[in-house]
Amino acid sequence: ENKNKEFFTVALYTCYDLIRPDVVLELSWRFQLFEYSIPYFVQILKELTHRVETVQKKHEDREKKEEKQAQQQMNQPLDIGEMVMMMPGLNQMQMLMPPPGSMPGVLPGMNTMPGGMPGGMPGYGQPGGGIYQPMGGNNGMNYNTCLLYTSPSPRDS
Repeated sequence: ENKNKEFFTVALYTCYDLIRPDVVLELSWRFQLFEYSIPYFVQILKELTHRVETVQKKHEDREKKEEKQAQQQMNQPLDIGEMVMMMPGLNQMQMLMPPPGSMPGVLPGMNTMPGGMPGGMPGYGQPGGGIYQPMGGNNGMNYNTCLLYTSPSPRDS
């Protein structure tokens, strides 16, 4: 209002970090000071453009680094620990044990334990047709009624 409009430009330059651009725009509009606020807005645009370019460059560098790491992981052989972590339903003992029937000296279908079935399950193919009869110590539970689904014995056919 004092017709010293150049001081507005000096105040913007001096208080650059303290004044928000929306306040400068509003004051410039109210008091017809646009031509005196243009240097401030040029500096603001330059600074914002530089910030955006910096952020874009960092983002592109991060994407390239992540892509490179992903390629390295794809080319790396997996070890057992990583495989176990990738397959949560599979525990380490199952990973380390050989498949059934592949143990040296044991043929598939060969009875390795007493009871008639590989793995020692009593009752399979034995007289009684698959009724499980515990050998004592059943903690008060009656296992005599538990039937195992098995193939019929030769006597039943």
